[in-house]
Amino acid sequence: MAMITDTELQKSLLRLLKSKKLTAILNDDFPYSSLGTLARIRDGKFPTTHKVRSSFGLAGMISVQRCPNCDSVHTRKCLPKKKKIKRTASVRDIATAVVYIKFLKRRIQIYAKNI
Repeated sequence: MAMITDTELQKSLLRLLKSKKLTAILNDDFPYSSLGTLARIRDGKFPTTHKVRSSFGLAGMISVQRCPNCDSVHTRKCLPKKKKIKRTASVRDIATAVVYIKFLKRRIQIYAKNI
């Protein structure tokens, strides 16, 4: 039995649905599956277990680890992401902070005189 893709299976099921009902397709074409499985394939949700996939002629699924550098799955070596450079305070930020500190000191002095 030749392996087919998920979308090919879905397309053939949709073609059959134009002439037959889902229960008739189940009885005639896929007698060893369930009605719910056919309905999920029709809706684009494909089986994940090897036993069910092989009964439809689909290739098996394997689990693959994600790349620790870019957090995606790929088949070739990944270049690590560039590290973000922390922004240091600009001269304007420092000047603003100095003015604010002087303002606070001045308020404290005025408050101390009024006590």
